[in-house]
Amino acid sequence: MPQVKKEAVRNRILEVAKEELGAGGYRAMSMRTVASNSGISTSNLYTYFSNKEALLDTLVGEVYRKTLDLEDANLEWPASLDISEFDQYLQRMTTQLLAYLDTNHDELVLLLTKVQGSPFEGFKERFVAHYLDYERHAVNHYRTISSLPSEELIMGICHLYVNLCEVYLLHGHNHQWMKEKTAELNTFIVGGLKESMKKAD
Repeated sequence: MPQVKKEAVRNRILEVAKEELGAGGYRAMSMRTVASNSGISTSNLYTYFSNKEALLDTLVGEVYRKTLDLEDANLEWPASLDISEFDQYLQRMTTQLLAYLDTNHDELVLLLTKVQGSPFEGFKERFVAHYLDYERHAVNHYRTISSLPSEELIMGICHLYVNLCEVYLLHGHNHQWMKEKTAELNTFIVGGLKESMKKAD
């Protein structure tokens, strides 16, 4: 089969699999149904993807791994905890986060709602855990400052950010809504940091 035709068939398989995954989730997705709706035999489907897990990995695996690898965010922490500088950092982070959510919208929705029974199950909880680890590194970065928030508060902030992302993705809110909500959350964080630094003084 010519390479161009193989690529067209593969793309068709992925389109159908994405529809099937979105409709019924991973457990309900059938390789036989994907093959039939793609216009090929089941045996032919297995020449493209060795099993259902491999097919799912092609659909969402890259976004899953990229989302959990926060070190790739390429967003440096402020040199100090100057309030103005830290506020600007949060604004940059929000802009980058919104762009990431939009670029990977479909895959993130599938990861949040349709991968039960697969190796990607528990994506949200893992994201919170990785985000928490990322924030721990931030705390270590500013370890000379005595007024940093507690582990419990950091965990709460991580949950708030991830929950906000989930609501934005699943409920069709627009950019303005997301910017307003993240601004509210950032104001809360900066305000709390100001108060903590006052007490430390």
